[in-house]
Amino acid sequence: MEFRKDINGLRALAVLAVVIYHFNAMWLPGGFAGVDVFFVISGYLMTAIICRGVKAHTFSLRRFYIARVKRIVPVLAVMCCTLMVFGWMSLLPAEYKEMAKHVLSSLGFYSNVTYLKGLGYFTASLNERWLLHTWSLSVEWQFYLIYPVALLLLTKLFGLRAFYLLSSRSWELCAGGLAFLFPLSLGKNYQRALEWLGLGLILLGYVVISKAVMWPGYYALLPVVGTVMVIAANRQDSMVTGNPVFQRVGLYSYSIYIWHWPVMVYMSYSGWLSSVTSMLLGVIVSLVLGGISYWLIERKRAEHAQGLRAAAPVTGVVALVLFSLFVYKSDGVDSDVRGEGISEKSAFVNEYVALHKGLTDAYWLKCNTYETLAASGSSQIDASCTRKQGEGGVFLWGDSHAEALSLGIRSSLPEGVAFYQVTSSACGASLTHDSATLEFQATCNASNDFALQEMARLKPDVVVMAQASAHEGTDWNEIARHLKTLGVKNVVLVGPVPQWRPSLPLVMTKRHWKSNGDHIVDQGLDQRMLTSDGLLGQTLSKQYITYISVIERLCEGPACLAKVDNGKSLLVVDYGHLTPAASKYVGSTIILPVLKQLATAIP
Repeated sequence: MEFRKDINGLRALAVLAVVIYHFNAMWLPGGFAGVDVFFVISGYLMTAIICRGVKAHTFSLRRFYIARVKRIVPVLAVMCCTLMVFGWMSLLPAEYKEMAKHVLSSLGFYSNVTYLKGLGYFTASLNERWLLHTWSLSVEWQFYLIYPVALLLLTKLFGLRAFYLLSSRSWELCAGGLAFLFPLSLGKNYQRALEWLGLGLILLGYVVISKAVMWPGYYALLPVVGTVMVIAANRQDSMVTGNPVFQRVGLYSYSIYIWHWPVMVYMSYSGWLSSVTSMLLGVIVSLVLGGISYWLIERKRAEHAQGLRAAAPVTGVVALVLFSLFVYKSDGVDSDVRGEGISEKSAFVNEYVALHKGLTDAYWLKCNTYETLAASGSSQIDASCTRKQGEGGVFLWGDSHAEALSLGIRSSLPEGVAFYQVTSSACGASLTHDSATLEFQATCNASNDFALQEMARLKPDVVVMAQASAHEGTDWNEIARHLKTLGVKNVVLVGPVPQWRPSLPLVMTKRHWKSNGDHIVDQGLDQRMLTSDGLLGQTLSKQYITYISVIERLCEGPACLAKVDNGKSLLVVDYGHLTPAASKYVGSTIILPVLKQLATAIP
């Protein structure tokens, strides 16, 4: 099959978008659509291989599958092996077990199914799953298994032109197939115009698409149709796709894609991904590693001799699978054989894993709309959450980080002061119906509508609001003004608490295991929370809203409180949700004094 410089350049355009997006989504909000460009390219190339082979009577399913394995597996296996070695030296058993599970699912090409099952304790953010990016390889491989068989049957029954009859959920890969089966014959000017229009659609998708839109949906037509147009234009002398830089990056694109995600996760895991400089460094390291991987693995793969040398890679992959299975079955090798203190550290982290699962009463999860919806299919929270207890009182509103304040506020309020709560996971306080991601939008709308309705009915003395992050995206002054029109007397916003990546229990075991002090200085501290806290203090109108800076009270310069209750408990149970002990500490020493000043009904 002839080498297509335009397709190779498209690979570069796709992988650069994905890498940039993963290191900083603000730089290119729709960069993740680069994966869709890859899908279209793959669909085109696979269709070309199959159909040309069928036409020449040389196509073999066995050779097709072997070629796909040789193309995909070597770099993937080396990356997985590298991670398992790193995990043996650096990860705690629960983390290592999860990594082994994901290595198995990646090499088995079903990781897309594995990741659909939800988040785990150690991955407060998707950005902390070492092999998350392999979901796209799994989708492609599953397509490879079905597509040639289906296409062969169709060609036997109807001929090659019946391609459009193929019913597949992998429509993006099929779109690439259409570009091969229905080529266009265009003059140079029309080729150039079609190419530029296609490139424009791809770049427009990178800019206007974001994680806030339904995906994949109609917006996916931008990168998909754009890629089909560029392929159909078939310009081999394009100054965009054919330039030397894009041609080199295109050659390295698969290796770059494979290695860039572990680089990003490692930097995030280590607390180094906190500045523009470090993000740019991460992009550069990913490109360099991709180049090295291409020359040492992809190019060498094509030069392998026959016989024993050809069998060596297969033996290596089998050994990796067996070792990963051993790690998974042994619960991450929970033994000091992997390093001093592994078992002790594992027990410490597991204590917080268990605590994380047992916060029902402390957080009043009965008042969490998302929790009740998941448990019963109804968004109706427990009636006791807003049952009238008298005049005034305190009303807690927000997401799971607001829930983390529930125990502290409830337990510190004087007897007889009413307490109400309406919260929902991932749902910050809002007056509109477009503030949440699509995944949570229906739940958030129901929760916030109900909260506003109940506040208008109860007319509390104080409404306390809190959320995890992204405070700058909310007009808190407008919310406060609206609440006062409902009869709310005072509005309080509790700022973000110190947050750590990947989680405070892990940070403590890795870098502060023998530390006796309550405060720590650590690169894993999320600097965005400190920035948000400073901005909130400047932008909130004191006429309408009272701001409580938790960070101001818990942090002294670069050092932030990590332990409470005389060192018996950490501040947060994971990356940023307060432990029960910390909730009581924050509630009694930071929030209650402010509430007493605001509401004369709180003695």
